[in-house]
Amino acid sequence: MPGPVRFANGVYHLNVRVPIDLVARLRGTTVTLPVDGLDVTVRTGDKVIVSLRTTEKLEARRRFTPAFAALQAHWNAVRLGPKPLTHKQAVALSGDIYRVMVDREDEPGDFAGIARAHEEAIEAFQAVEVDAPLEAFPNEDPEGPPTVGFPGMDPAEPLEAPPLSAISAAFFAEMQLPMGPQWLTWRHGGDLATPFFSMSYTRALEDLFGADADAVCARHQLNLDPESRHQLLKQIGNATIAGAARLKQFAGGDYSPDPFANQFPEFEKDGRVTVALLFDRWQTANKGVVEASTIRRYTPSLNSLAAFLRDKDVRRIDQDDIWAWAEHRRDVDGIAAATVNRNDLVAAASVFTFATTRDGKRLRADNPVAGVRLVEPKKKVTREPFFKAREVKDILTLSRGVQVRGAHARQAASRRWVPWICAYSGARVQEPCWLQKKDVYRDDDTSIWVMRFPQTKNGLARVVPLHDELIAEGLLDYVQCADDGYLFVDDRRPRKGTSRTIQEQRASQIAEWIGDHVDLDDGVDPNHGWRHTFITRSTGKMETRIQHAICGHNQKRTVADGYFTATIGEMKAALDRFPPFNV
Repeated sequence: MPGPVRFANGVYHLNVRVPIDLVARLRGTTVTLPVDGLDVTVRTGDKVIVSLRTTEKLEARRRFTPAFAALQAHWNAVRLGPKPLTHKQAVALSGDIYRVMVDREDEPGDFAGIARAHEEAIEAFQAVEVDAPLEAFPNEDPEGPPTVGFPGMDPAEPLEAPPLSAISAAFFAEMQLPMGPQWLTWRHGGDLATPFFSMSYTRALEDLFGADADAVCARHQLNLDPESRHQLLKQIGNATIAGAARLKQFAGGDYSPDPFANQFPEFEKDGRVTVALLFDRWQTANKGVVEASTIRRYTPSLNSLAAFLRDKDVRRIDQDDIWAWAEHRRDVDGIAAATVNRNDLVAAASVFTFATTRDGKRLRADNPVAGVRLVEPKKKVTREPFFKAREVKDILTLSRGVQVRGAHARQAASRRWVPWICAYSGARVQEPCWLQKKDVYRDDDTSIWVMRFPQTKNGLARVVPLHDELIAEGLLDYVQCADDGYLFVDDRRPRKGTSRTIQEQRASQIAEWIGDHVDLDDGVDPNHGWRHTFITRSTGKMETRIQHAICGHNQKRTVADGYFTATIGEMKAALDRFPPFNV
């Protein structure tokens, strides 16, 4: 299976050769692929090359997988040939664009402003036709070109334009905006010729909505005939009008129930429920229920299954289909059997379980993934997963040498302090990345310094005392001098559509930084190794339930465990018995 390629500038790319049977057909065409939550359109040559927009190896691998799966699905759709769409299907697909537009209710201003600008341009265009129409007068020479002027004027006299009304001036101003002629032509509803520009309706639709149509078709693995594409573009235009109206409601403070939401039916290919459609339903039903990271992990697996089974209805998929896909992942895609079992089959099983439920419309009575598991070669364990003393010293020494200053002070602070926090708490590396200044404080009841991890794997915030070594190292000094907000990432929202939080991205950056500067044995995780190390060193020095409370292990082996909560004092006493590292 291909992987991300690092270019000379350090940025990783998807760089894949087009299959021989498709090169001639696809050369010069465009394809839209998902990259970190964005739809990126590139032109196809003998290869498809698209930037993954990262210089980090681990992040590049994560972004490569869904992009390559979408590319394979596109190639499969091309091989099957163009297909027609019904009117209902085109409306359903345009609903994807509408939902993307209105999924900005927390910050609708920018899109709402654009919507208002377009409406003003349309009104100005309609008014200028009446307010100051222009027409062509015949020349004295019937063979010559026409002369342009205003009605009632002598064509022989020099042309002096009368003063423009405010609304005409608005039209000319809007006309010069990016895509201004396209917007005006689209709302005109046909080819448009004015003394200032000429624009075909087809070109206007393609310029305005072609990229959206490409993204929708890529997502649903569609290859449309020209008539169906034209119909889809028109419906996307209608969805854009509805989306702009909704955003204007948000901007005006109106968050009442969406009057447009029910006008878009669910997309079905000829009544079939494909894997892609089932996965869409699963995501909709679980919005706000499952973590974004879960959806991110499931997406490459379900995209692969959808591409492998193509348009097959989920009600007709049997266990043999799942076996064939799992073996394809192992033998053709080059995915390790253990990874297929742990990632691909788990994701598929979860989505097919949904198909057996009421919310999933009871499409199936059974789960075809049940019982499918590839034989895993016996794994050779070359060493323990915890850090050796040399590795601990090298990482913490590297971290201690980081200077926290400059334009990227918080990134530097994450390198300086996150490894130390993990070393003396057993925290998962993402958990310190969520810390804000307010999360490090002195406990009122005990006067013990604590840190509160607000975001954890099990969704339960956790308070852990600071080990004395962290205080001696100067962590409190950094916290007290830091600005309000996050300590180790910037105070900004992730880009809309990005599946990974800035905390997850920072955790990956720390892992790659350590991997680049410290000689670690194969099989030792530069981040998770701290968790193995803490638990290994603390076992026997603290009660197991206290250890679980510090590390955030949710292991309720008895009923009593469900009622147990470790106190700050008990955890601090246990941490006092945790020996300092020799750095």
